Amino acid sequence: MEAWRQGAIEIVYHEYTHSIMHLNLHWLPVWLDEGLANFYGYTRFQKDKIYIGAPPPPHELPHGPYIPIETLIGVDQNSPYYHSEDKVHQFYGESWGLVHFLMFGPVWREASASTILPACCNKAWSKRKPSSRSSAISRKWIARLSPT
Repeated sequence: MEAWRQGAIEIVYHEYTHSIMHLNLHWLPVWLDEGLANFYGYTRFQKDKIYIGAPPPPHELPHGPYIPIETLIGVDQNSPYYHSEDKVHQFYGESWGLVHFLMFGPVWREASASTILPACCNKAWSKRKPSSRSSAISRKWIARLSPT
């Protein structure tokens, strides 16, 4: 079908994820909203496998210099990272990367969700001085995003 050009199904999954989240959650930080939408938006179906959280195409993956994690989680709907054409792809890619890291990364082996998610989702957290814990998470997250 001509209408289902390359990438169209990912847009449908992305927007459907937004619809489901917005029906069920009253507030999500922008990075988590877009990160989850990309995380599920690039779900891939193969003969006998489903890849949830599959990476976006290489041109949509983040490339350094990376947005500092404190800046990333503080982005709101008025931020240039959310609207500026030269920053939005980096923001979306890094938001996907942070969600992927939180879902599959080593952070879950080192700390529980009850300690990580409040730190990442609390509006006040982005206004405080970075801790060694947030710096350690940031370093591991960037290492995971960096090509090997």
